Amino acid sequence: MRGIPTLNTSPQSHTKGQDDAADVQLHSPLGGLDTDVCDTDRSRLAKRRPLGIRLAALVAGFALVATACGGGGGRGERDQASGGNGGETGPAPCGEGTKPEPPPVPSPDEKDLKPKYGGQLVYGVEAETDGWNPLANRWAISGLLIASAVYDTLTKFDSNGVVRPFLAEEVRPNADRTVWRIKVRDGVKFHNGEDLTAEAVKMNLDAFRESPLTGQALDNIESVNVVDRLTVEVRMKRPWVPFGMYLASQVGVVMAPEMLRMPPAEAARNPIGTGPFKLVSWEPNRQWVGERNPDYWLKDPQGNRLPYLDRITFIPQPDQGQRQRGLETRDFDVIHTFEPTTIIDFRQAREAGELRAWESCYWGDDEEFLILVNNAKPPFNDKLAREAFARAVDREAIRKGVLKNVFPVASGPFSPSSKFFKEPPGGVEAYARSTYNPERAKELVREYEKKHGEPLRFTLGAPAGLPIALDSMQATQSFLQQAGMQVEIATVELAQYITNAIFGNYEAQVWRQYGSPDPDGEYVWWHGKNARPVGELSLNMARFDDPEINKALDDGRSRTSDAARRDAYWKIQDRFRSEFYLLWSFHAFWMVAANNNVHNVVFWHLPDGRQGLPLQAGLHPLAQIWVDS
Repeated sequence: MRGIPTLNTSPQSHTKGQDDAADVQLHSPLGGLDTDVCDTDRSRLAKRRPLGIRLAALVAGFALVATACGGGGGRGERDQASGGNGGETGPAPCGEGTKPEPPPVPSPDEKDLKPKYGGQLVYGVEAETDGWNPLANRWAISGLLIASAVYDTLTKFDSNGVVRPFLAEEVRPNADRTVWRIKVRDGVKFHNGEDLTAEAVKMNLDAFRESPLTGQALDNIESVNVVDRLTVEVRMKRPWVPFGMYLASQVGVVMAPEMLRMPPAEAARNPIGTGPFKLVSWEPNRQWVGERNPDYWLKDPQGNRLPYLDRITFIPQPDQGQRQRGLETRDFDVIHTFEPTTIIDFRQAREAGELRAWESCYWGDDEEFLILVNNAKPPFNDKLAREAFARAVDREAIRKGVLKNVFPVASGPFSPSSKFFKEPPGGVEAYARSTYNPERAKELVREYEKKHGEPLRFTLGAPAGLPIALDSMQATQSFLQQAGMQVEIATVELAQYITNAIFGNYEAQVWRQYGSPDPDGEYVWWHGKNARPVGELSLNMARFDDPEINKALDDGRSRTSDAARRDAYWKIQDRFRSEFYLLWSFHAFWMVAANNNVHNVVFWHLPDGRQGLPLQAGLHPLAQIWVDS
């Protein structure tokens, strides 16, 4: 589940079936390769020596713009003999505070192609993940993507962003949304041959409720009971209108009962799901390999059994520049990215017909760049300090400079494309201009100093190894100092950086999170009941407890009308704008790019034939992808 901190296990080289032991510990050890994939071919990739854990990726729902590291280059050197898309003009880019019409999916040059079976795909992902046990391992974008190879979720989103049954055949609530019945598909088997049954779903949901990682997310569930062989009934403590959305997330994954009986560390290395690929081997920080599940239950609209690919390999490559070059040199077939320089570069390559690329902002809300301030300790337990920070920084200047005009300025947690977005007076740009008020910032600093008898000073955090994040924080520091604040920048290894946020050992730090398709997905992060004192694990990492926000979150969860839910989330946006609990900066989005011989990357169908949501953040299904040899 995105954004949930992890009870992680120390990853070790592993082949499925081995019984590796690993201590469960509270940290976020992620890593990646530091070998230049551009210097290798795929056979050599498979032989690359492990390099150990390197803390250079994303955890706890957090990520920052990765460094361009010299950029990609080489577009003009691309071998187009294997088939360009004929110079097809790509869609208008996202950003600039607008949401252009989505590009056609499939693209015109793909729509009449007949899928082919066979082949393999190498996917370059931005981060390693600490394990594949959804009860204990924290999955960011890369983790969710790889997990979708092994597991299915009970629901997924259609192309309009509506939750639809997937592994479930039916998900139906009662009138007041206090009771939900989930009926799973008959005849589906886990990779180990066990049947998918209602009892298996109950075991999963009960395990998620008991997990330290996911339990708070499902604490509104009162009971889960088996109705018949394929149906469970979930009773809520209070109405839960968007519950079906949760079944499309990490807590909607269904594991085999055998896996639920494993110790957490063993389960982290032996995922058993119903998904399109079975794990063959996993060598942390090197590669994850899966082979086709010949008994996969899902078929394409023509009745052909999925998946098309024989094999899929994921290579963690946190260095954005190397990941970009890996696609250009065809060491990778597909990559995902949210680095502005790469997005700009790939837009040009798409225009030239050199690759295919899709931006997630066409199809819904995405994650937010923000400053995470600690509302539970000085100086940001005082609104004077929070507002002074917000009014001192010219975000438009940072957007144009450091972020290359790619990501639009945010006025709150929802982008203008969200039906829950409340436009500030005069619009987002006017709001950004009015928020930036350096003279008012100086006044607030003086008020703070008079009130507390000391300068307004604090440390601004940035994760080590991500230069563009440091660049943006240095620009921010300059604005803050001009307003009279004393600011030091501290770069911290990423695992410790996340731990600091979870336990409140920070004052302010750059952050990325809050990309749920429905605002109820942020309930666990914003509700005051999850704001714990400094030193305790807190899912509300900014540690604010606002009764109005708490009530609005409860209302947004329990009200059945769109208007009532919208009103609830409008109140939350008003409170964020007036109280500055979180300092919203930019709406970020993802790009997925593929070589031209890779098809159906974001074009897929639900079991009922509806087209699925092409791209959600950096995520898309994998079973429908096929390649030209």
